[in-house]
Amino acid sequence: MQLRWMPFLCLPLLTAVGCGSDSKSSDTDAAVANGDAATGGTTADVGTGGGVTADAAVTPDGPVSTPDAALPEGNFPRSGLWFVTVDAVEVSNYHLPLQLEVVGDQANHKLTSVALRAINPDLTAVSDVLVTVNDVAVDDNGHFEFGFEHVVLPGAFTITNSDVTVTVQFKGDATGNDFFCGSVTGAVETLNANLVASTFAGVPYGTQGETPPAACETAPPVVIPHLDAADCPVLAEGENGGFPSAGLQRQFRLFVPSNWSADKKWPVIFLWHGLGQTQDEIQADSELETMVDDKGFILVVPDSQSVDKPGVEWDQLAVGENPDLVFFDDMLTCVDKSYGADLDRVHSTGLSAGGLFTTYLTLFRSDKIASAVAFSGGLLVPYPDSAEKRPFVVAWGGPQDIAFDQNFDNLAHNLLAALLPAGHFVVACNHGQQHKWLPEFTPWALQFLLDHPRGVTPEPYAGGLPAVFPAFCEIAHQ
Repeated sequence: MQLRWMPFLCLPLLTAVGCGSDSKSSDTDAAVANGDAATGGTTADVGTGGGVTADAAVTPDGPVSTPDAALPEGNFPRSGLWFVTVDAVEVSNYHLPLQLEVVGDQANHKLTSVALRAINPDLTAVSDVLVTVNDVAVDDNGHFEFGFEHVVLPGAFTITNSDVTVTVQFKGDATGNDFFCGSVTGAVETLNANLVASTFAGVPYGTQGETPPAACETAPPVVIPHLDAADCPVLAEGENGGFPSAGLQRQFRLFVPSNWSADKKWPVIFLWHGLGQTQDEIQADSELETMVDDKGFILVVPDSQSVDKPGVEWDQLAVGENPDLVFFDDMLTCVDKSYGADLDRVHSTGLSAGGLFTTYLTLFRSDKIASAVAFSGGLLVPYPDSAEKRPFVVAWGGPQDIAFDQNFDNLAHNLLAALLPAGHFVVACNHGQQHKWLPEFTPWALQFLLDHPRGVTPEPYAGGLPAVFPAFCEIAHQ
């Protein structure tokens, strides 16, 4: 039986405005039109947060703050709408777009009200007011501080399509009337990630351009060095700690077949653990290391930077080079030097955050990854048009596949909706057992990887899935 996923291309959570539905918010429209903050009471009034203002799109020709008729000189934010970008340093440097609506009283050195709205990831819609703070003091130098506690960013406005709760404190300084910036502290409560070094910047709404500022100063592009083979340390079976990569000391485990010999090249499989997991746990989930001898492959089990970056595990929330992509590159370079990797048979798999990273890695390193199996995975950034087509298994646990309050059933369907139109061969496996990788899943997952070296043609499963696959796995079609 063949699956057809076209209905899921129009999932309501795929876009913030749904599929042809009208979810316009009248109170937000009124606020956008007249520049007044949405009604609110005391220091922090939380709104419903469920509405969407599709015609308040975040584009260069969207709403622009109207200059005050006679704005006094000085460092004080003008009244109106602001486009604010938070650089969540601790959450993979994710740039979170927000809208603030400011009503100022410069004569009395205060912002009468500051209303917060969410903006969806593709910058096409704005939420209702989520929370309002009142009477924010601004000193003569333009310094101000205000915060929002336990604010729920609605799923339609997050990259995971699930609600995310945050508590944030902004400490900023206005430069003139048209720019402010500063630091953000607090927590992404849903992910148990504390914010201690994050930054933000704001400009009048509609003037932000293609690359809005997210800090007081624009940082130069980061160039991350890669290891040359000549610089690789000598690797050993088991733990490899203190591995130098991207200026960090990283760690990974290496499992090599007992009959390894230097006269052949060996398939390599990377196994990525989930959020809050350890290497021990992902090995227990998959039992992949028990199959290294029988199937003849090298297994690499990396360790994340979770001690330094809780709530992320693997950098995958922005497009571009990052330490974990380089970590993969460096591990592959050094495994090849020490043990001889078959570079046409490099594969990736993982669970949860590891499944998400497997997708990210496969698309952004499609020149190196031959095939992938993502358990409870997805894609949290826009699909890269430059990605080469690679065979995928997308496996998940049905509507109850929930972890950290994030809906991986939605993420799986969204991933299918991205991969299938792009022409990837995909096997969809809805095992219906929640957020898990059970050891009995591993034989068919492993078989898929080993049956799909880079560039294999014709597709070995074009005529149907091998008998090792369970009934809940089917070839997916658009």
